Amino acid sequence: MAVKNVNKRLYQIWCDMKYRCNNPKSPRYRYYGGKGVTVCSGWMEYEGFKLWAEDNGYKDSLVLQRHNVDGNYDPNNCYWTEKNKQNQNQSTTHHIKVDGESVSVSEAARRVGLCRSTLSNRLNAYGYNDIDAVTKEVRA
Repeated sequence: MAVKNVNKRLYQIWCDMKYRCNNPKSPRYRYYGGKGVTVCSGWMEYEGFKLWAEDNGYKDSLVLQRHNVDGNYDPNNCYWTEKNKQNQNQSTTHHIKVDGESVSVSEAARRVGLCRSTLSNRLNAYGYNDIDAVTKEVRA
């Protein structure tokens, strides 16, 4: 069956999602299919994915993101977001608690007015806990 009205970018997102989850030859497979991440049955056909995307705010400027980075690609775990926000939700992103909320180190630094490198050094090189890392005064 031919797919009508194909948005090339959206179609590529769909192809890439399936490729990294289903094809062991994908360079990213070990982070997706190799970890057990799957694509839901309703999205195995492009039309199902396209309908969900259009109903959930897809724009060409956004990227597909999973709430739970270890969870599957399905309507309950996915949403559209800006690229810079997606980068903060990767499994390799270090998160700390600021005012009771878990945020990336970059976001924490922005909130408390520190350079990201200063905060990162406090956490990694100097072994500060989250509270000390964001509250200690910066030496002149």
